[in-house]
Amino acid sequence: MGAWHEAEDLVQAMFVQLYRRWRRVRPDTADAYARRILLNLFLAGRRRSGREYVTAVVPDTESPPGRDTPLRLDVERALSELTPRQRAMVVLRFLENLPVAEVASLLGIAEGTVKSQTARGVGALRAASCRRRRRRMWRPCPVSKATTAGFDA
Repeated sequence: MGAWHEAEDLVQAMFVQLYRRWRRVRPDTADAYARRILLNLFLAGRRRSGREYVTAVVPDTESPPGRDTPLRLDVERALSELTPRQRAMVVLRFLENLPVAEVASLLGIAEGTVKSQTARGVGALRAASCRRRRRRMWRPCPVSKATTAGFDA
């Protein structure tokens, strides 16, 4: 386990699950049922954090340059908001620097589709970026045709 606070968290989560299923629990097997829930929660937690190790000393190696920088994390978060098709086109066009014809060939679609879907994806990225900026600074976003591309009502 490791620490008493982790054990308390596990017991609390066990009681929550036991409470949710209380109507299905037979009184003569309640303790076995609770132990099984506790074991399952413990094992699930181990699987989730199996790659984490507590050490007394911080490693002196840095992550590779460009890895997990704030800009990279912002780009990944913004790209995750796009549809899979738009994400593929934006990444291939602007991060991999492939020409429209090659993207169309790779995805098996027309060049016009690549152009229109890429424009919509970029417009969605601009709109999302503007919304995040507006939340941070409480300023309105400028509205342009490029920002609202693909969002006509």
